[in-house]
Amino acid sequence: MMNINIYRANQLYSRGFTYRYYQEHFYRDMVFYYNEAEWMIGGNLSEKIVESDLEIIKSGIWLPSELHLMEWLMENDFKFNIINNDRDMCVTIYCEDGITGTVFSPTVSPLPDALACLIVKILKKAERPFDKKNKIFGVIEK
Repeated sequence: MMNINIYRANQLYSRGFTYRYYQEHFYRDMVFYYNEAEWMIGGNLSEKIVESDLEIIKSGIWLPSELHLMEWLMENDFKFNIINNDRDMCVTIYCEDGITGTVFSPTVSPLPDALACLIVKILKKAERPFDKKNKIFGVIEK
């Protein structure tokens, strides 16, 4: 799983990118840019996050992974196909807004950059609000 770099993160955040759930609920393996370096939250999964990691979370810039960006697209009602062109070493994403029908199609490489560029294009277009759904996790018992 790859994360976007600080350049792409700044592009996203300057366009108003939010993903409330992950910006409020932190977990191991999240990556942050802090003090001119990339830091991954680590440690034992069964223990609380340590104080040094809390400082990184509080003061750092979250660098979403390709999975976070794909989840954002799905939760905001976008349909997308990812096509990897081995010859050109590029990734093309064909993406349609499931609500407005607008189509986006960036070609960039690698995948995290392509997803970030796609979301920047979506946020530039600004046809509707995003990140408004509440993500709820729970256990379903039969």
